[in-house]
Amino acid sequence: MEELIDDNKLIASESIGTNNPAQPNRTRTQSGPVNLIERHRGFIARTEIELSPRMASYYTSFFNRSQFYASTMRRNLIIINKPDIELEILKRIDEVIQEVNDVIDGKYTVAEKLLKQNRVKLATQQLATREPNIIDPIGWKYIGTFRKAVRFEQALTTLWLTCIIDDKAFHAAMDDIRGNLRSVRNTINTFSLELRKEAMGRRDEWSRRREIRNGNAVDQAPSVDNNEENSSPSVNTNQNTEQFDESEKTSVDEAA
Repeated sequence: MEELIDDNKLIASESIGTNNPAQPNRTRTQSGPVNLIERHRGFIARTEIELSPRMASYYTSFFNRSQFYASTMRRNLIIINKPDIELEILKRIDEVIQEVNDVIDGKYTVAEKLLKQNRVKLATQQLATREPNIIDPIGWKYIGTFRKAVRFEQALTTLWLTCIIDDKAFHAAMDDIRGNLRSVRNTINTFSLELRKEAMGRRDEWSRRREIRNGNAVDQAPSVDNNEENSSPSVNTNQNTEQFDESEKTSVDEAA
């Protein structure tokens, strides 16, 4: 048990990522790569993964929500239109996923070593099959992390069932894995929320510009003189009266 606890810190908490990852340096660029996710949103990649009841609960809580966060993040990146920021954010998410993978791989290596030392075979379990719909490359990478976590859980459970580790060590290790899986989701969520705020600011800016343009259009429209608008064609009343009097006089003279 001492080796399990000390070697590669199998039980010690190694939470990868934070709820507030480092802010990227926001610099504006004029051109960059085309975001294929936005252009090909209707495409879905399907795969299968076998999960234990415990991992299935993690999958529901972390993976499904991360897909939504990643999709929202991509849409907001299109609105913001800063390709250098997009690349930096995606690079950071990849780094967090890789860090979590490395931690899980290290823990599995220790567990596998203990199993070999004690000549114990992996315990078997009835696993439920899930079919994730991958709508973002981040989702594909995240599923790979879950596969590693499932493999480690099987080895860890075997060590627990054969009394190589005790209950405390087992639960501490599983809580650690849960925290690392959650850190990936939290990283994606944090960036998604930050980009959402920036995208909303960009929309507000567009709205203000539109209002200004519309206001200028109204100001520059040709003004109509109320006097001209309400005036009717001028009539020379005196002239008409004189013509009427003259015609009337002529008629009277003819009648006489």
